[in-house]
Amino acid sequence: MINCIKRNLLPVKPMRLIALFLFLCSTLTASAQHNFHNSYYDAKRALHESIPAVQGAIVMLGNSLTERGSWAEYFPGTDVLNRGIGGDIFAGMIDRVVDIMRNKPTKVFIMAGANDILFHNISAADFEKKYLTLIAKVTEQAPNCKIYLSSILPVNEKVKPENTFLAEKNGTIIAMNALVKTIAKKTGATFIDIHSHMLEDGLLKPSFTEDGVHVNEKGYLIWSRQLKNFIYE
Repeated sequence: MINCIKRNLLPVKPMRLIALFLFLCSTLTASAQHNFHNSYYDAKRALHESIPAVQGAIVMLGNSLTERGSWAEYFPGTDVLNRGIGGDIFAGMIDRVVDIMRNKPTKVFIMAGANDILFHNISAADFEKKYLTLIAKVTEQAPNCKIYLSSILPVNEKVKPENTFLAEKNGTIIAMNALVKTIAKKTGATFIDIHSHMLEDGLLKPSFTEDGVHVNEKGYLIWSRQLKNFIYE
């Protein structure tokens, strides 16, 4: 196979060879960034896809922070679908948009990017590109759907110091939240600030979390209050 590739590349002009090399590198990089499948993601996604469509639903799209919220209970009288999957990244959300949009939702609330920041050191440029792709996919499948972008929550590395992946991430989260706000303006989406309501001394409030990243019932109560007017408008 290697010899075959070498034979095919030999006649190519230098500039074309360089272009081909760069294309292959970008393709391989993109593939690595899209490695979002795991047993939990696949099982949870299969479960979501097995549920009959609920036309005109309100969708909560995100990762474990969204998944752990009891949104239907917080907003009685609405068809709220929880489409959070623990550990999910932009690539996973983008990939499952088509199935989610079969519900033809009237509203989609997105909180995305936390895992990309905490575990993949995503750049600002890549963050914006992936977020815009996600929004474009939603709009393509449900043109009349209202889109709401929730800010990423702060973290607290002091609650469990062994969670070293949280160290010095709040600065990046603040910067990315500013970018989310800009993305909302660019796309006509509504930006919702949840972040500032969860803060104490620049960190996720200790009484809102047990592990420094996920929030407890006190945190979800604050979060749901910020969403209430948008859910029922």
